[in-house]
Amino acid sequence: MDVARINLGYLSLQLAPLDLGELVGRLVDEVRMTATQREIIVTLPGEPCPMTGDSLRLEQVVVNLVQNAVKYSPDGGAITVEVGAADDAAWVIVRDQGMGHSGRRAAAPV
Repeated sequence: MDVARINLGYLSLQLAPLDLGELVGRLVDEVRMTATQREIIVTLPGEPCPMTGDSLRLEQVVVNLVQNAVKYSPDGGAITVEVGAADDAAWVIVRDQGMGHSGRRAAAPV
């Protein structure tokens, strides 16, 4: 729905510099508090992962991906979250062990 709102001009993005690794690490820590039956393994870059983006919208996307992975993974199942960057792109990869949900990926220019 947000994409439709953006396309229609009803929703604007508030772009600002941010560190994608810090943002994802913080959000996964928050989800972990309620996902006690799942192991969430996070791989963050060893250095800052700067990009320009709307932190609120990115938070919505990342939390949705991780919460869906938790929801659709079996108890005791591992979920992996990876953040990386190369050249002019940054990415977040969320993988779970749920049926039909073997991986989700989102990439954004930095």
